[in-house]
Amino acid sequence: MSVSLKSKITIPVFFLIFAGFVGLAALAYVCFTGEFKSEMAKQQLGLIAALGQQLDDKLALAQRQLVSVASDINPQDLLQPERLQKILDNKKETRIFFDAGFRVVDRKGRLLAGSPRSYESLGRTCPAEEYVSKTFRTGSPAISTPYRISLPGEFPVVSFTAPIKAGDGTVVAVISGRMRLTEDSFITKINRLKIGDHGYFSLITEGRVIVTHPDSSYVLKTVRPGLNRAVDRAIAGFEGITESPNLSGVDGFAMFKHLKNVDWILAAHYPRSEVYGPIMKIRTKLIVAIALIDLILATVIWLVMARITAPLIRFTRHVASLPGKVGEDKYFRDAAADEIGTLAETFNAMVGELERQQMELQTQKNFAEKLISNATAPIFVLDSLHRIVFWNKACEKLTGFMAEAMIGTERQWEPFYSQRRPTLADVIISHDQEKLPELYDKSSPSTLAKEGLQSEGWYSGLGGKDRYIFFEAAPIRNADDALVAVIETLQDITERKIAEDNVILLKDFYLSLFEEFPAFIWRAGTDAKCNYLNKTWLDFTGRTLEQDLGDGWAEGVHPEDRDYCLATYLEASEARRPFRMEYRLRRWDGVYRWVVNFGRPFNDFDGVFAGYIGSCYDITESREAEESLRKLSRAVEQSPASIVITDVRGGIEYVNPKFTQLTGYEFEEVQGKNPRIMKSDANPPEVYEELWRAITSGREWRGELLNRKKSGERYWENVTIAPVSDTDGVITHFLAIKEDITARKEAEEALRQSREKLEKHHEQLSDLFLQVQQGKREWEQTLDCISDLVILVDEAERVRRCNLAVVELVGKPFDDILGTDWRTLLLAPDIETRGRTQWSMQFYHSQSEKWFYLTYYPIKDDDISGAVITFHDFTELKRASEALETALKELKEAHSQMLQKEKMASIGQLAAGVAHEINNPIGFVNSNLGTLDKYVGRMIEFIQAQGEALSSSASQEVGEVIASQRKKLKLDYIIEDSRKLIQESLDGTDRVRKIVQNLKSFSRVDESEYKRENLNNCLESTLNIVWNELKYKATVEREYGELPETRCYPQQLNQVFMNLLVNAAHAIESQGTITIRSWAEGADIFIAISDTGSGIPDELHSRIFEPFFTTKEVGKGTGLGLSISYDIVKKHGGEILLESVVGEGTTFTVRLPVTD
Repeated sequence: MSVSLKSKITIPVFFLIFAGFVGLAALAYVCFTGEFKSEMAKQQLGLIAALGQQLDDKLALAQRQLVSVASDINPQDLLQPERLQKILDNKKETRIFFDAGFRVVDRKGRLLAGSPRSYESLGRTCPAEEYVSKTFRTGSPAISTPYRISLPGEFPVVSFTAPIKAGDGTVVAVISGRMRLTEDSFITKINRLKIGDHGYFSLITEGRVIVTHPDSSYVLKTVRPGLNRAVDRAIAGFEGITESPNLSGVDGFAMFKHLKNVDWILAAHYPRSEVYGPIMKIRTKLIVAIALIDLILATVIWLVMARITAPLIRFTRHVASLPGKVGEDKYFRDAAADEIGTLAETFNAMVGELERQQMELQTQKNFAEKLISNATAPIFVLDSLHRIVFWNKACEKLTGFMAEAMIGTERQWEPFYSQRRPTLADVIISHDQEKLPELYDKSSPSTLAKEGLQSEGWYSGLGGKDRYIFFEAAPIRNADDALVAVIETLQDITERKIAEDNVILLKDFYLSLFEEFPAFIWRAGTDAKCNYLNKTWLDFTGRTLEQDLGDGWAEGVHPEDRDYCLATYLEASEARRPFRMEYRLRRWDGVYRWVVNFGRPFNDFDGVFAGYIGSCYDITESREAEESLRKLSRAVEQSPASIVITDVRGGIEYVNPKFTQLTGYEFEEVQGKNPRIMKSDANPPEVYEELWRAITSGREWRGELLNRKKSGERYWENVTIAPVSDTDGVITHFLAIKEDITARKEAEEALRQSREKLEKHHEQLSDLFLQVQQGKREWEQTLDCISDLVILVDEAERVRRCNLAVVELVGKPFDDILGTDWRTLLLAPDIETRGRTQWSMQFYHSQSEKWFYLTYYPIKDDDISGAVITFHDFTELKRASEALETALKELKEAHSQMLQKEKMASIGQLAAGVAHEINNPIGFVNSNLGTLDKYVGRMIEFIQAQGEALSSSASQEVGEVIASQRKKLKLDYIIEDSRKLIQESLDGTDRVRKIVQNLKSFSRVDESEYKRENLNNCLESTLNIVWNELKYKATVEREYGELPETRCYPQQLNQVFMNLLVNAAHAIESQGTITIRSWAEGADIFIAISDTGSGIPDELHSRIFEPFFTTKEVGKGTGLGLSISYDIVKKHGGEILLESVVGEGTTFTVRLPVTD
């Protein structure tokens, strides 16, 4: 069943619009849901954050209440159980928080007091709970993990602890307050809070113990890892909202908030069904609205599409009936002026174009038939049934068979064969390619046509004579790749075949000639691989033809020449150019011989590159002769002597470059002339006569001649002339070798004259030497009389001369000193000289215990290299200078101490005045707060009594009015909070009172004397003073040990501790930890102050105690703190030690001796 065009358009359009509506609705739903979840998350996170802050505040308040109780207990009260018990019983206001009672235990775990008394057995040893041990260990309050108490009722509680300290800050006992987790405490009140209808809050520790839960069966249970992934994430540090089921498996949103004052997590669960309830209602309404809209939309689209597609349907019917139409009926005229009308116009134009193309196709067919028919190449075509469908005129001319007789028949074999047999075209049609070897001697696939075949051979009587024909046949396929015909072309190549046969005969002739040719003949193909080597080559190398074919011939080339040889050959082959190269080739006996190789490209009969042919010749003997001749020529040309060659009559035939350089004559100027042109009148004629007789008689002549240059200048020559004979002993030339000895002659003359002058000067030098010897003795005596040391050294710093002062200082004989390095001699081997420049220095001579001022004077003389060194003794001046420096240092230290004492006195006066001024008003405030506390207590008792009286005597209506008014005015909250505010104020005034006492103790003028003191007290009072500086930067951990009292200046040591603590705070960029440790070891006390700051680099360790040296920014430090602290500790007989690691922190350790 076919679907109409109207339906095909209507359905996609409907679904497209439907998908758009659904997509928009889904997008709106997703956006609304996301915004709703975001707002819900913000509200719930704000709620849980506010509730968490409230719980933190309540826990902090309860902790402060317990710390207040601990501060009211003195160490003496611990020795009086009844008094201690009475103190606990009187803390009824604190019982508001700790409804499960108090306990006081000492370090040994003994129960000293308990409240209510009926719950506890005084004197018994309590188990060592971890939270109690932590308070003893750190001296800080703690909160326990919830646990079940073993008192009547077996109820769960959580314990708060606070330390009870002795006067020196040591924790001597711990008070713990227990809070029920089943009663109406501020912790369990969160169980009554609801989120929606079924949402709730709970508390869980980071140790996975449930503190509170609306279902009391969960309290004190442990949530094992993996049971609830949301709880696992919260314990790992997550804080926020996430989707997760609760412990009962109900899906919902889980929210977590970590409390600050205890390692608890406030958790909330909001069921998923309640969160998404409003969203589900909106989604249902949205689906119904979309369904109604889509139904209306489908109807409208159906009607519109029916109207739009009516013309298109008529057009399709016209196209379907087109094959039966002719002429004007083929054109579609029933269309409006819209897109369908445009389509109809395009269709009509296409019909007209199709008719025009059919006419052109017929024209082209006629043209192709005429083209093939008149082609010069013989062509015939067979259809798929082996019938001739085309036989052109060239084929008629070649075969003598006319087209009229051949077309339509299967006689295509008849012009070529005497009996019926298949042609190449028949083989392609029958797919009998495997029969080709039986039918044709030479056949192969066509090189031009795919699936084509080609063959060649002699055919007798073809067109009246024997012909050599080349056949090529190729299939013709239609658009469906079906074989419809085969075309076969013929080519008469008789003349080319005859020429090729003649070439083969010539080739055999030349190959025989090459085999016996005395040169090495070779040939290579287009791939540059050798394919022929003649017999002469093979006899020379002693290898077979198979070994040397291809690239095998290169194996005989010398390894040093092989790369050059192959590169030259391959580059020439690639460029198709001739080449020549020389290389060494290994002979059959292993000897390498030099050969020259000539190669050139050659082409085949068609002019196509066919390869390379070349020849090689052994040139070893000619190369050796050429090399000998070159050596001889270079020797003559480069000879330092003048060489002249003449004929037997004396005519010059050759002169070397040295002759031209020496005489000034160019070769062209002397060629053919007699050497007598260089004669001078200084040589006797007998010399020339003897010379000529000797050389003409075949003897060699040697002698010295004074000749003349071209410029007229005379010069001396040492001449050797010898005759040159041919193989028959006949003299053909004369060879003259002449050496210029002018300089030697001049030197001999100068030497003679110099000898005469030296003899005259010798007598003068003898007199001068005597004068120098006398002056030297006088100079040495002068140097020996001065007290300074004078040394003359050579360039290697060895002593050449020295005066008597050096000999006396060193204590060695003068001869032993000479030649010794002066630095070793004076016990100063580390002194380094500073080149050939003047310099000076001071150095200490340990053997004589003297200071010398050394001055180094280099000797600047072309003939003498060395230096003069003087040593001036300035020992007395040095000692006086050191004494002055010591006095100046002591004066500076005294001045610094005086300034420090004045500064401390001023601080003491100021602190005493401030303490006095603060003490009185604080006393008033503390007294008034105590009175106000009593007044408020009485008012509360009155209000409670009044409420009880009204509830028992007044009517219900009056009671409701009073209760409503009481709730409106938040009277219960005011009653509860007023007592807390008063107690916090009392705590604050007590804190101020302690700070004032510490300030007076820290800077009191009248206590600056030397006295016995426990340094733990000094540390604690200093901490109170600088607490405001530390509390925002670091957590302070105290690790005080038992210290013996020692005699000291407490005020000065307070300043040391203050400087170290303030520096530690400055070293911490953000929140860190400062640790204070004290201990005694042997006869020493140690105080260590550590921080987790940035650390001090190693290169600054040696400078931190220098006055005014600081690493802080400008305006933040003076650089005197550590310097003053160092002096104070040093005066107490102690020391300050530094340990620092960059990036990890610094520790300053103060060691002080115990002094009675």
